[in-house]
Amino acid sequence: MATDERVTVISDDAGEFEKTIRGSQLARGRILDWFHIAMKFKAAQRSVFGSKVIDSLERESIETEITHAKWLAWHGKGRKALERIKALDAQLLTRAGYEFSTLWWNLDKVCGYLRSNASTLVNYGARHRKGLPIVSASFGTP
Repeated sequence: MATDERVTVISDDAGEFEKTIRGSQLARGRILDWFHIAMKFKAAQRSVFGSKVIDSLERESIETEITHAKWLAWHGKGRKALERIKALDAQLLTRAGYEFSTLWWNLDKVCGYLRSNASTLVNYGARHRKGLPIVSASFGTP
């Protein structure tokens, strides 16, 4: 990398890192690390199957809703992903005890993460197809 080359910064929402790159002449922009987004969605998906407020026959359809929201985020449609998660959450709030469940907690985390990082969401699918990085770590390399 040349000393004057501009870079795109890929990071989670850690405030310390943001302070470091703010004002940098070399930072072209910042995008949210896909790994961290995917892990938030994965936690929500896993909590569906352990939830006592969801009937076993509904689990697959609720997990599918979360997956659809994840793919909206993958394709750079963070606002639509957030709307979909909020709609699912509103539907589930009618159930007794839902607001105390791990699923509620994890869906709330997904919503908060997407909302607070909306300006750094990109079309990860397009970046991936172009061979551009979407995560900050190099998986599979020593």
